[in-house]
Amino acid sequence: MLVLISVVLALALGFALKICWSDRRALRGLHLAIQNHRAFRANEIPGAESRDWRQVCADTNELIQELSRLQQLRTGQLAQLEATLGSLQEAVLIVDEQNHILLANSAFAAIFPKANNIVNERLENVLHSSVFLSYVESVRQQNAQPQKEIEFAEGELIHTENSYKYDMAGIESLAGQTGFALSRRWLDSQERFSSNLLLAH
Repeated sequence: MLVLISVVLALALGFALKICWSDRRALRGLHLAIQNHRAFRANEIPGAESRDWRQVCADTNELIQELSRLQQLRTGQLAQLEATLGSLQEAVLIVDEQNHILLANSAFAAIFPKANNIVNERLENVLHSSVFLSYVESVRQQNAQPQKEIEFAEGELIHTENSYKYDMAGIESLAGQTGFALSRRWLDSQERFSSNLLLAH
């Protein structure tokens, strides 16, 4: 009887070890797929054929596709935007549909240097942070520290701004050239001024 129990236990242990080995191999394949940003195919890996593994495979592949899409968006559209917005003197923040900051131009960093590394942060977290609110309050009270002191000679001319004006068609055209589409437009009562909400394609 003891021999029979030992044989059964040995067989059960062998079966469990085979399952563990298969799962480990499947996990290694999953890890490589994520690391290399390529689709994970459960049918190519022994041990990953179960229903649970198929679900993990499908979920992983969705995440990999979304990651690839976001990386393409960042390298494509954001690179164009960064080049376009880099020379602007006005502070610009660009956020995605989930309110994560995708881009803060150099003018924003110049007027609010404590907001370094805010890319991927949620916009409301930045705007409601004590650092940002204290900065806004110091500007309101005219106590904000100057970022750079500049001396002017008497009678010296200064260039204060470049002002660009676009009609509605021009705004839509510029948005389209940089990977954005007009989502909503607000106009004043005489339709002379507009604020435009642009969303990435």
